[in-house]
Amino acid sequence: MYRYFEHIKLYAVRNLLLIAVAFFAALDVTVAQPVRRETVQYHQGLYLDRYWSDVHAGDLWNSCKCAPAAAADTTTGGRISTNGQRLGVLEAGAHCSAVTEDRRTPAMIFMFGGGFYTGVRDRKEYLPYFHFLASHGIQVFSIDYRLGLAPLVEKMKGGVTPEYDAHTESIAEGDNGGNSKKTGKIAAARQMVALLRKSIDMAVEDLFRATAFIISNAEKWGIDTSMIMTSGSSAGAISVLEAEYALCNGGEGVEPYNYVPSGFKYAGVVSFAGAIMCMNGKLEWNSMPAPMMLFHGTADSNVPYDKLRTPFGSLYGSKYIADQLTGMTAPHTLFTFENATHTVAVSPMMENLLQIAAFIEESVFDGKKFIANTVVDQPGLPELKKKLKLKDYIKANF
Repeated sequence: MYRYFEHIKLYAVRNLLLIAVAFFAALDVTVAQPVRRETVQYHQGLYLDRYWSDVHAGDLWNSCKCAPAAAADTTTGGRISTNGQRLGVLEAGAHCSAVTEDRRTPAMIFMFGGGFYTGVRDRKEYLPYFHFLASHGIQVFSIDYRLGLAPLVEKMKGGVTPEYDAHTESIAEGDNGGNSKKTGKIAAARQMVALLRKSIDMAVEDLFRATAFIISNAEKWGIDTSMIMTSGSSAGAISVLEAEYALCNGGEGVEPYNYVPSGFKYAGVVSFAGAIMCMNGKLEWNSMPAPMMLFHGTADSNVPYDKLRTPFGSLYGSKYIADQLTGMTAPHTLFTFENATHTVAVSPMMENLLQIAAFIEESVFDGKKFIANTVVDQPGLPELKKKLKLKDYIKANF
């Protein structure tokens, strides 16, 4: 097991090379490679958008058949600047021939963000990510899923809000409030957590449905079913992490193999500001999860970076998950953005494409067992609150 926690020093010459690589890679993705799209219904009332390209730039899956990449820079840990890009991941301008009929390609299933009450699968900020992957030989499936909290939010817009006050917070954070009885406000808080749990389960069910649909069409679309990955933003990130957790040791409300073939496993997970919800106790992994790449900001008030515990249920964020995976020596990469908010649910899909490519190529395709922890400093940002309470997350989300 290799662990990289080195301090990266970027000198002037290397900075120039770094900028040039990122520029030409971005140019290659946005201009040179046509990406095609089709919309398909995968379940009643639920659709997915499939993105693919017949001509690939620096094909990740069959890189041995393309122009070879530069020597890899394996110092992936430590601190880097916000515009830092990894060297040696892709060779800008390298092109592969069109996919042949007998060759199957990897797939990435993506779930959008929106707090389980809003969001769209083709949000414009997601498109650079979809096009990048598709133009490098990975088919992308951006899926709809049921939004379990939408009815609650509609009621809130009409003036009906969940009852909540400081007493509710004290109970939720472990203070039993003396001898006071459970109030209607506490019951409302418990009901809200239960509704969130149900909403997550609905989304995970739809992910498994979409996965089964893609597997059933693998022959038609030329997909390698052993190389299906998942990715998500915010609520979508929670959903893909929950799905992986369910595959490892059974979900609290969803049985994966009621939907996907017995023994199926995802090949990798890329999460943008996600978490796993546990109603009882702490997270426990009964089997080794797929390689994970976790992005999160330390000042995220929508989804906890570390953890949020209440007697009703707890959310375990990217840092907590990464700490557990480190203890298990499970391959993963954690990208921590110091003093960053929930913007990290979207920004890496535009700013960290090469790091994502490196993770997919090395940890997923090549099976290298890396544990990497990269902290990204963002000088100039105002210092934000990081010790967040339940009321902070409720306020930010609703």
